[in-house]
Amino acid sequence: QHFYTFRQQCLSEGRLFEDPDFPATDASIGMPKFTNVRWKRPKELTPTARFFIDGASRLDICQGALNDCWLLTAATNLTSHPWLFRRVLPGDNSFQEEQQYAGVFHFRFWEFGQWVEVVIDDRLPTDATGKLLFGRSANGDEYWSALLEKAYAKFYGSYGALDGGTAREAMQDLTGGLTEFYQPKKMTDGQEDQLWDILRSGSEMGSLFACNLKSDPTGENVATKEGLLRGHSYSITKVCSIPGLVSGSDDIRLLRIRNPWGTGIEWNGRWSDKSREWKSLNQAERKRVGLTVENDGEFWIELVDFMKHFDRLEVCHLSPELHSIEEDGAGDRSSSTRRYRWELSALDGQWIRDTTAGGNISFLDTFPLNPQYTIHVQDGTTGSGVVIALMQKYRRA
Repeated sequence: QHFYTFRQQCLSEGRLFEDPDFPATDASIGMPKFTNVRWKRPKELTPTARFFIDGASRLDICQGALNDCWLLTAATNLTSHPWLFRRVLPGDNSFQEEQQYAGVFHFRFWEFGQWVEVVIDDRLPTDATGKLLFGRSANGDEYWSALLEKAYAKFYGSYGALDGGTAREAMQDLTGGLTEFYQPKKMTDGQEDQLWDILRSGSEMGSLFACNLKSDPTGENVATKEGLLRGHSYSITKVCSIPGLVSGSDDIRLLRIRNPWGTGIEWNGRWSDKSREWKSLNQAERKRVGLTVENDGEFWIELVDFMKHFDRLEVCHLSPELHSIEEDGAGDRSSSTRRYRWELSALDGQWIRDTTAGGNISFLDTFPLNPQYTIHVQDGTTGSGVVIALMQKYRRA
C-alpha cells in the first residue's frame, strides 16, 4: 500500500478512500461483544474535524471501551519526543481540503528492524449515539489519537487484537527501542537510590517509561483506596527532584504519572493535586516543576510511595539511530536532556529441528546446539550497562 498513490487516485476520481484491507465491518472490530457498530468519518461527527489542534500533547489521549491502555500509555510518552512523533505520524496527514484531504491517512510502526507504513481510511467505530467507541482526544474536534489507534489495530489485524498487552510492547513498536522492566514493589528501601538512578538516567537519555499495578483477581480495573487502578497501565511523564520541605532535609524525588483515561480517579496520597505538600511549596518551585491542578488524569507521587504501590516499571531505551535523528537537526532542539552515547547490535536466530533446536537444559547432549552469542566487556569498563532484549516474531498473529 502506498499513501500518496491512494490519495492521488481518490482525488482524481472525486471520492474518499475506503480501505479494502481493513474494511468497516465486524471483522475489523474483532470482538463479538460490540454490536451495532456504526462507522463514521470524523467530518460526519464534527464538521470542524482536525488531525491536530495546537499540536500534540500528552494530555490529548483518552481511552475508550477497548482495554488498550498499554498502547495509549506508549502514545502519551511519544508526544514528549516531537522528532520521533513525526516519524510515526507523518506531517502530511490532514482534514484540510487545501492539503488534499481524501479520507486516507498513513502511520509508521517499527517491526523487526524496519519501519512499516500502515495506510488506513478515516472511518471510525462509533456507538448508536454517534460517540467514538474506542480511543479519542480530549478535544472532540481532534482525531490523531483515534486514527493512530485504528492504524495500530490494522497493524495487528483487528481492534480485538489490542484488547490487553504491555506498554513496553507498544513502546517498542512506536520507537524501535529496547525494552526492559523492573519490579519496584519488590525492591527494598536500600534499593531506592538504584531505582532513582534508573529513572533519572533514563529520563536524561530520553527513555520512555510506563508503570502498572497487578491485576485484580476479577480482571476488572479495581481502584485501591489510594486512587490507583489495578491492572491498568500508566505513563511516567516527568522525573524530577525538589528541595526538602524542612531546612537541611534531603531532596524529594517525584514522578509525574498520567492515567490514559484522561479524567476520573487519581492518586490521593502525598503530593496528589490538592495535597498539603504542594501547599507547603513556594510558587516559584511549583512553576518550575510544572504543577497543574486539573481533572486530567495526571498526578505526582513521591518515589517511596511509587515503590510501595506499583508492581512494574517498564522502560524503553531509544536506539542510537533515533538519537542521531535528533542530533542531525530533525528533532526538537529545545530539549534540555543530555544524551549518552551507546551502541546497538542486532542478531537473528531461529530454532530448526535437528540443527539448532537443542531443547532446555534438561537435554544436556543437545542443549549446546541452541543459538549462542558471546559478549566481551573490556577490562576497566566502568559506569556502563548492557541491555539484552529478545523479540519473537508474530507474537500477536
